[in-house]
Amino acid sequence: MTKIKNKLITTLLFCLCISLVTSLITDTCYAKKKPAKGKVVSKSKTKTSKKNSKKSKAPAVRPAQPSSHIFIQDTMLCDGIYHKQLIATINGIKHCVNIIQIDIINKKATVGVVKGGNNITELERLPDMLPFIPDDTASRITMGGINANLWRAYTNYPIGPTIIDGEVAEMMLYKKWTSTFFNEEGIPFTNTFAITGELLTKTGSRISISAVNRRPTSGGSVDTNGVVVYNRLGGDFIPYINSKKAQELMLAGMDNLFQDGQIVDSTESIDQLELSKTDLLDAERSNHSEYNTRKIVVQYIDQPAVNTFIKCQVTDITTGAVKMPDNGFIISIGANFDETLLPNVKDVITLHYWTNVNESEVFTNAVCGIPRLVRDGIARHEAYEEGSVSKRFINGALPRSAIGYNKDKSKVFLVSVTGNKADGTTGASLAQLAEIMEYIGCYTAQNLDGGGSTNMVVCGDNIINPTTSRRVSVALSAVKLKHEKVQKLPQRKRR
Repeated sequence: MTKIKNKLITTLLFCLCISLVTSLITDTCYAKKKPAKGKVVSKSKTKTSKKNSKKSKAPAVRPAQPSSHIFIQDTMLCDGIYHKQLIATINGIKHCVNIIQIDIINKKATVGVVKGGNNITELERLPDMLPFIPDDTASRITMGGINANLWRAYTNYPIGPTIIDGEVAEMMLYKKWTSTFFNEEGIPFTNTFAITGELLTKTGSRISISAVNRRPTSGGSVDTNGVVVYNRLGGDFIPYINSKKAQELMLAGMDNLFQDGQIVDSTESIDQLELSKTDLLDAERSNHSEYNTRKIVVQYIDQPAVNTFIKCQVTDITTGAVKMPDNGFIISIGANFDETLLPNVKDVITLHYWTNVNESEVFTNAVCGIPRLVRDGIARHEAYEEGSVSKRFINGALPRSAIGYNKDKSKVFLVSVTGNKADGTTGASLAQLAEIMEYIGCYTAQNLDGGGSTNMVVCGDNIINPTTSRRVSVALSAVKLKHEKVQKLPQRKRR
């Protein structure tokens, strides 16, 4: 009996040992298969072949190719202004880039803005807008420049806020387009700018300005209400009639007269030509919506600018066709205005324009475009944020124009990238243009009108399109000053 008992105990111990060994082996195998903490393991038990395994790998990312450039030209046009032409290779793509560099810290170099034909409705070729007249006695000499704003078809009004030598050419913001404003020292500021305006009378009345140099339209018709300010860019007479277009119409009428045999003497034809031109202009003005409005003729006392109060004096109050005064402007009063609020002749009134951002800066020049290309030193275009979805505009390898400046705002770059050429250089997409602007040293940059409008003039020579040039609305210029820049404008006051 004892033997049987011992045998049973031995058998139980043997089974227990076997069980313990099996358990240890299972735990060890499980530990080897257990994934590391945080690692996701597929539940699929299907074995993947080497061929499929290669396909499942993400494609290799091509390393960015180093950017480089070769200078074709590097010329000092005058102290503080340079022209540089280079072939820049960005990510393996070659671009022909022309740069006018303006050293803003140089007290005799600055940036200017020029309006085609010196009129809000005119277009002009860039070489005609930026003539080079090397005169040592001149206070300003234009050394070169590029095209700037886009403009509205048919009317030719520049799009977006535009300031020229302190006077507002266009005040209305378009979508969320970017603008670059320059203060009286030529220092640039880039933002989504909008301009608001008002007139302050000596009785304390505050008269809001609806628009500048044109009446706004609503539903396809002209808004005859509100107050509009017309300055020298609005025309020689208000209402302004484009004399070139009027002359074309008049000549067409004269052709009919000649064909009918009514005029045969050449002297009489010339007299009749001038008379017909005058009659036609008068007739066009009388039919204009501005003809019967009350107009206040004003002279500047202070130099015009934005974000400061400009004192002016009323010299006349009248109606009809009114001649634009020298060094002044005309206020056109709409139909719904309370005329008891109007100032009197000889009253001193205040013209006040201000911006929605950077309101402490006194601005004297500004251009608008789309989109911002470089923000805080990082190349990334913002076309979608600013309201553009055109694939060709965004992605096309097009000629481009742009403006940018370095981090401390000591250098401004006016840039033109040419289109496809026989030397293998190509135009640029907005993304490529942003990279080019960052590469040349821009901490901030924005795109301007491009495509067929892209052009650059250096010392009067058309260097992008030597044989042809599209007429444009606004230009940015590099200006040599005879005297150093000084801050003369009154500082901004609190509204």
